[in-house]
Order: sequence, then C-alpha cells, then structure tokens
Amino acid sequence: MGVLGLSSLIYTNNNIFEKIRLHDTRLIIDGSNLYHILYNNHVPNEYGGNYDTYANTCKTFFRTLTKCKVDAYVVMDGGYDPDDRKWKTVLKRKASRIKSVGTICGRSPKETTDHVLPILCEETFYHVLRELQIPHVACPYEANREISVLANKWDCPVLSDDSDFFIFKLENGVIPIKGIDLTLRPLKTQTEQSALQESETSPTDQEDIYISVKCYRYSTLIKTINVPWKFLPILATFSGNDYVDPRNLEGFHEAIRWKHRNKELNLRAASPKLMSVVHWAMGIQSEEYAINYVLNHVENLAPVGKSKLRDALRNSIDSYTDIRNFATIDLVKFFDANTDDESRPDRGTLIDYVTKHPLPAWFSEMLRTCEMATFLQNVAVNHRVIFNCQIEHLANPSTYECSQHIRSVLYGLITQFKRPKYTRYERKTFLTNDIRKFCIEENDRLENEMMKVRIRPTFRNVPGITGEENQKFIFGTLGLNSELVDSLTADPCTKFLIGVLRFWWTHADPKITENYLSSAVIGFISLHSHFFQDMKCSPDVGKTVKLPCLVPSIVKAIEGQGKTRMNQFASEIKKHKDKSTDQASRDNEEITIIHGFSQLQTCYLSALYLNQALMSPVDLPSPGVLFNFTFMFNVCKSLETLQNNDFSDMFPLESPLHDLFKSWKTAVTELEDRPAVDEKVIYQRENMEILRC
Repeated sequence: MGVLGLSSLIYTNNNIFEKIRLHDTRLIIDGSNLYHILYNNHVPNEYGGNYDTYANTCKTFFRTLTKCKVDAYVVMDGGYDPDDRKWKTVLKRKASRIKSVGTICGRSPKETTDHVLPILCEETFYHVLRELQIPHVACPYEANREISVLANKWDCPVLSDDSDFFIFKLENGVIPIKGIDLTLRPLKTQTEQSALQESETSPTDQEDIYISVKCYRYSTLIKTINVPWKFLPILATFSGNDYVDPRNLEGFHEAIRWKHRNKELNLRAASPKLMSVVHWAMGIQSEEYAINYVLNHVENLAPVGKSKLRDALRNSIDSYTDIRNFATIDLVKFFDANTDDESRPDRGTLIDYVTKHPLPAWFSEMLRTCEMATFLQNVAVNHRVIFNCQIEHLANPSTYECSQHIRSVLYGLITQFKRPKYTRYERKTFLTNDIRKFCIEENDRLENEMMKVRIRPTFRNVPGITGEENQKFIFGTLGLNSELVDSLTADPCTKFLIGVLRFWWTHADPKITENYLSSAVIGFISLHSHFFQDMKCSPDVGKTVKLPCLVPSIVKAIEGQGKTRMNQFASEIKKHKDKSTDQASRDNEEITIIHGFSQLQTCYLSALYLNQALMSPVDLPSPGVLFNFTFMFNVCKSLETLQNNDFSDMFPLESPLHDLFKSWKTAVTELEDRPAVDEKVIYQRENMEILRC
C-alpha cells in the first residue's frame, strides 16, 4: 500500500533507526517488495531483463541470510481485491509505468533513473525460493496485515521497504531493505566499530557471523514526538494511501496547511503537507472525530460519494489497527504444517466474484504454494487483468497482442463461462452490461495510453487427466500439430520452447527476422553453458539444496561438445556479453529489436500460465537459465551486419551444439509458412472477438 511522504519523513530523521546485528532469528520477508528492489537496485532493465544476473542476485541475498542463521519466511501478495478499493490506484501505477518506458526508450540508460521491472522477475524469484528451499506463501490478496500478524506471533522482525510497516504495531520492528549491508562480519565480543573494521576479510564457516542492518520501531517514533500509538493510523490514513483517493483530501489538506505551518516539532521536516497532517493528528482525540473533520472539508462530493469516502477512511484505519489475528490464511499453521495431507491447514476457498461460483480447492492450493501465478487468480476471481508495459516501441502494437490466442485458450480453461446466445440487440447492450460475465477484460496500452481489450475465451474440450494429454494440448495451442510434435524426438521441455519460439515467429507484429530467432537460441545455450561453468568454479552452487531444472536437449549437446569446443563457444559469446550497449535507448532501429524480444517474453509468459493452469505437465526451467536480453540484443545487432553466417565460429559444423541449433531453427521456420498479418487479424477476430474500448 504505502503512505504518501512517510518514507521521506522517516529517512530524513535517521536517528529514529537503531543499528542492530542480524543473526540467529526468524525474519518475515515482504516478498513482493523484495523481488522488485533486488532487480531495480542491482540489475539493468533497459533491454528487457537479464534474468540470469537477477537470479544470482537473489541467491546471494538468501545465502547471506542463511550464513547468519537467519531463517527467512517469504510472504507474497496475491491477486487484486475484488472490492475495487485499490483498482484506480493500480491503474494509475500502470499508466505511470508506460510513461517510464517512454523515458527509458527516449534516453541513454545513464540519463534516467526510471525503472521498469521485467515481466519474468516474479517467476525467476519463485524458482530461486524453490531451489534454495526458502519457505514461502502467497496470500489471497494484499499480504501486509498477514505479515504483521505473523511477525508478532513469532516475535521476530519484518523486512520491507513498504512504508505501511512504519505504522503497524510491530513489536520487533521493521528492517528496511535499503538499510541492509550484506557484508558478513564475525560476531565477537568487541565493539560494533571494531567489528566493522574487519570487513576486509571474510569470516570462516566455523565463526558465528552477522550482517549490519537498521531497524525501525514504532515506539521510537511516537516517543520522539510524544504521542500515543493510535496517532500513527490516523497519520497514515489522512496523509493519503491506496485506500483513499488523494483528490478527496485536497480540501482537508488546504484547511490545515496554514493553521499549523509555524509550529515546531522534534522532527526534521520532509513534505510540508505531511508535516501539517502530523501537527493536526497530534491533537485528534478519536478516530470518528478525525473522519468527520475531513468529511466537513470535502467539496463537490455527493452524499453517496461522502458515504464511500467515510467507508474508505474507516477501512484504512482498521487495516492498520487490527493485526491480532490473520484475515485470510493462518500463516503459522501454513509454515508449521508437515507435508502429509492430514496436517495441511485449510487454504480457504476462493470465489469467482463475477459468477459467484466457488473455485476448485486444488486451484487455491497451487496459488498459496506459488505453483500458480496470481495472474490466474485475477482471471478466475475478477475476470480482468492488467499488463505491465515492457521496454517496447510505444508507436507499435502492444507486445502482448501477439500472444492473445494463447491467453484466449487459457481463459476458457480457468473460468466458469458458458457460451451466451444473444440477439443482435443484446450483442450491442452486452458491451456495457455485465461484460465480464462473457469476456476477460485486459488492461493493455494503445501507444502511450491505457486501453481495455476484452477477449471472449476460446472454448475447447478440456484435456484429459494425464500429463501427456495436457502436454499435447499445450503444444497444439502453440501451433505444433501432432505430426510436427511426433517429428520432434526431443523432451517435453524442448518441445515447449520450440513451440514458444514458433508462436513468436508466427505471430510477432512487427515481424521478426531470422536473426532474432538465432539470437534467442544462442542465448538459451549460452546461459546453460554459464551454469555448467559456475558449477565447476563456484562452491556455493554445489551447495544448493535443489538443483534447478535445465533443458535436457541443451544439456546433452553441451556434454557432447567437449571441453575444447565449449571453450571456443565461451570465447565467442564473451564478445557479445561484454560489448557496450550504451546507445541502445537512442536509436529507433535498436528499440525495434528490443520490442521484438519483448514480444518473445509475452509469448513465453502466456505459455507458462497455460502450463500452470494444466498443473504444470511440462517441467520448465527458470528464466534465469534462458533469458539475458542484453546479450540477445548484442548478438542480434551483430548479426544484422553479417551476411551468410553459418555460425561456425560459435559452433563447429556437425558438432552437437551446431546440430541442436540447426534443428531448433528448422522446427520453427521451415515446416510451415507464416500467415500474413491480415490473415492473423481475421483469425483473432473470428475466434476471440477482441473488443477495444
């Protein structure tokens, strides 16, 4: 959620924080906050996503905690609340993301601080959690309250940069992520200063070690300004947050702005607006008085609007104060449960809020255990989704358009829809009346503005219960007919990736060239080869509890390539990996290349969702061993300047890797001609009834 201006106030008054040594404790982690920060603060994003680097960053973070005997428990946000309290706020953030994309594409990476989180980060993060066996859970909706309840029940701190946690009554405080120093230090009986001076040498495995962090406690803040704790929820609510439209508070803020402007406080000033709310809230005796005071200063709002505002203010205050019990899922029981069925706690039943049908228990189970993306919950519960704009050419069609067919099949699988029969008159009226009973509402972009696209699901026979039947269903959706599937002797994972590449090759708009395809396949092989190299050079990789899934056909080719030829391949790809790309955000042609690879990401993501909806019959690797789009961009850019490249400099002819490379490209490009753009549009309109508004 977040409180407007509160983080700036807290960090401006750094004396509020306490410096502590973090070790030998449980730690409740706001996972949805962490996975954003780990990418935005450490990994380049201007080329679409370097997921290998991101995965390594996440692993380093969690391994550091483990070395300090910190037991991490990761709690993720779930889907959008069906009550729509935060829907407008979410839409505004997505619109702001589109503007950030325009800024990033219009300038050199060094000239802007804007960030756009790549769309496969969440999936990459989950793979790291599973690989390192970090306990994790996804709450049905926003997780802040559940995190707070769990932290107090377990008597441990929270890790998050969400300013809401500055308000909750957390007995052991909150550790801001930006305040963490991951340098390992030995835990000795000496002063903090002398311990810090030993950072040049790494502690041994036998030593007890810690990391230095800053911890915020609500008690320090209220003691500093001499107010009771009930002051904090009032401050958070009337400063403005996701529950309350800030436009409705403008009259209130104007009324108190001058009244308190000359008052002094034992805090360094941050936002003048926030400081005026601080002074005002210090004199409030009750929550009801505060609500009535604000409503008396609201102009141009009808009685119904004021009633809704009152409810929003009340809900906001309650969301901060009621943290004695879990609201949606008992996380203590979840994390303490054994693996046998009898001991598993009730995950709760989700309801389709449009049709009012309960969703299957297995669906909720997969969502809670993060085996299914919250995107699918938003489809099944709310019948609407919002797409995150990628680094893409805003003058071109959205990168999500090319994968609409996959999603239309997906929507038919996981919703309770029935084909409506309607007259021509009813067809006109159904655009505005109960539209989500018939369609899934996709919030996408048209150029640099938000746009709704409504898609009627494609209804097919539900696949059988066997994994093989579900695999064939996925391959068919991706355009691999039974004859083509049978001709591919490869493993299911390889067939899946070939299907994604083929779908991308067929449906991309603007069309991609063969150089894009070559770069993608080389990228897959490159990251697999890097993983093998890391296994040999890094002792930490060998200590992971669970080795990650890899693509069997690529592994087999690498193992058969031999050391000398793999060294030759590594030498060649290093040229592209180390090549500078500082100019990419200034050139229209180069943005077009990035746009093409962003379309690949949406095809992969939609196919991934389809696989999850069918209970994952295909075992897929992490994006961290598939996608480094800076590398793919560099390879593609280099290929644009070459002619008749047989790739013998990377893969000696008739070597296992060359045969793999050639067979994948042949399966994608040569067995069927690509349809024309007009034919594709007709196909989409007939089968999905895309309705723009």
